[in-house]
Parts: sequence; C-alpha cells; structure tokens
Amino acid sequence: MQEEVSKVREWITGKKPGPLTIELLFGEGCNQNCKFCSNYNGKEGPLGRLNIKKGLSDSEYLRIIDECASLGVWKIQLSGEGEPLFDKKLAIPLMKKIKEKGMYGFLNTNGVLFNEKDIKELVELGWDKILFSIESPKAGTHDYLVSVKGSFDKAMHNTERFNYWRKKLGKEAPEMEFKMVLTNRNYNQIEDMVLLADKMNVHLRIDCLIVFHEYGKALSLNDSQKKEFGQNLKKALELHRKLVEKRGKSNELRFDISDELYNEVFSKTDAHFSRKKENKLAIFQFLKKKQNKFISSSCYFPWLRILINTQGFAGPCGFAYTKDNVKNKSLKEIWYGKEYEKIREDRMNQILGEYCPLCGDIQANVKIRQKLKEVVK
Repeated sequence: MQEEVSKVREWITGKKPGPLTIELLFGEGCNQNCKFCSNYNGKEGPLGRLNIKKGLSDSEYLRIIDECASLGVWKIQLSGEGEPLFDKKLAIPLMKKIKEKGMYGFLNTNGVLFNEKDIKELVELGWDKILFSIESPKAGTHDYLVSVKGSFDKAMHNTERFNYWRKKLGKEAPEMEFKMVLTNRNYNQIEDMVLLADKMNVHLRIDCLIVFHEYGKALSLNDSQKKEFGQNLKKALELHRKLVEKRGKSNELRFDISDELYNEVFSKTDAHFSRKKENKLAIFQFLKKKQNKFISSSCYFPWLRILINTQGFAGPCGFAYTKDNVKNKSLKEIWYGKEYEKIREDRMNQILGEYCPLCGDIQANVKIRQKLKEVVK
C-alpha cells in the first residue's frame, strides 16, 4: 500500500512518474476449464488452445519488459485470459528477463504445469510471488470446479516442491498464496482451507464469484448459504488467529478476504450477469467537499497501473481498456497519452466507467485515499 500512496503523491506534487505495475495477460489456452471462468465452454476436461488469434508476438512481450524497466515499473504481473504457463516457452524466459531487469515478479497460475526444472529455476531466480488458484481443500471439489481430475494433487505436489527447493537453497522467495473463488461448492470448507494453507506454508485469499454466464450463475450462493458462510468465515478467522499465535509473528501467514465478502455482498452474480447497477454507487464513498481532486478521485488505478490484454490493448483495469495498443505505441506514449489522461480526468471528477460499480478493489482505493489524506494537507 505504501508504494501506491507514494506514487499517487508524486502526481499530486506535479511530478508524472511511470506506472507502478504492469499486468500482462496470456490467452493461448488453458489446461483446465474452470466452471466460473469467462471462457468455460460447458464441458469437462481441459479447455485446450483457445480459438483466439494471438495479438502479441513473443518478441513484443519481451520488448514490453524492456520498456517497463525504462519507465521505472516496480512490479510485473503475469496473469491470463488463459493459463500463463500454457505458453511456457514464452512465460519462463519472460520471468527470467523480469528478474534480470530488477523488477518484482508476480505469477497467477493454477500451479499444475510446473516441472521440477521450472521450480528449481524459479527459486534460484528469486521470483517474488506465485498465486495458485486452488478452489477447495478437497481434491474432489477442486477437480470438479476446474473440470479436470487430478489437478488438485498436481498443484499440491508442486507447492511441496517449491517448499523443498526454497529450504534446500536457503531462499524465502517465492512467496506463495492460494486463492479460492467462493461458490456454493466450497463455501462450507473455509476452515479446512485455512488448515490447508497453514500445512502448505502459503498465504490464503478468498475471492468473490464473478458470473459471466449461466454455468457460473449456477455456482452462486443462495441466501441460506450466504448466512452459513458468514458463520463459517468467523470461525475461520478465529482459527487463523490461533494459528498465527502458534507460528509467531515472524512466520505469520496472511488470510485475506475480498471486500465484497466482508460487506455481505457474497457474489457479483446479479450485477454482472444482468448488468444491473442500482444502489451500487454508494459504495464508492465519494467525498462531498473536493478540497483536492486526487483525494476525491473514485479510482487510483489510472495513476498506478497498465493492464495489457492478449490483443495488446492497454488500460488501467480489465474493464477500462483504451483504444491504445502496444503494437503501435510505446508504453510511455500510452501512459502519458490522451486516452489515459481522459480516464484520469474522469475519475478525478467522479465520472465512472461502465463497469466501475462491479469493481472488486473499492476498499483498496478507499485505503489509498485515507493514507493520502494523512499526508496531503
């Protein structure tokens, strides 16, 4: 959070620093077929190669890393409209180059496609963080949700191998975290998930379900399940507190829950699936007196990050792409260009984008605003 606040503060003082974070999306395909994913096709078994024309070449991905370094980017996140390691011949060299350039590397993966060589290399490389998508502490539930049998066991095996090589090589990195999307198949497994994370020596995050289609809608919680989840969450938080006490602060594992779950909005099903936005704007907590436009901004992402999709289009988040494309513009041209400036001006004037009411990072923006208020008088 301190990095985000410092970066926005530079803008407030008249400086125009480069982005803090660049997120690169991969979309070649996926070895799983998660039932809540926007790409889910209603079938069991791996999704395989997507029928999407690749927008960026390998050389263009690598060129972006060079541009990130020249812009002073701190973190590069490799995520996907598919699985990043599905295109391992690109992903691994990209990860090596990120670390060669001295930037923080973050990988979002299902954790299945690593082999022993990959794991040892990434530990030796000092790769910073890996987020594993683990949908349940139970193999049967996890494999059902990702539509591929054996996925849970492979992901757990690879997590253990990372732990092995970290210990053998005397390394703390990469930091590892399990992320579970809350569904009606796993909402009553939160305590067991806390125990699994503790056993595997990883952090844990529970995220909201975003529904893109009927298949995903069938996984949302009903009112009774939401109430039960609330009770389960309290028990899980207490269990985590006890485990932290047992481990000690020096070896503490985090347990994070997405904002919507704390705010008793247990899924984005209705809002996203039907595009309804009624009564959603209140959660942005706009300030009535705009003493400083930066402080009253509805979102800070336009000053902090660029997300680049598989076709090369760039924007501050996955729901706010500009018309600018890295195939014909440099990151510097995009970051300081008219499209980004327009988004910044809109957010400072509390003009929201079409999908802003569905945002899962509202509280992150609130926290940045609170910190800014402390340093800007």
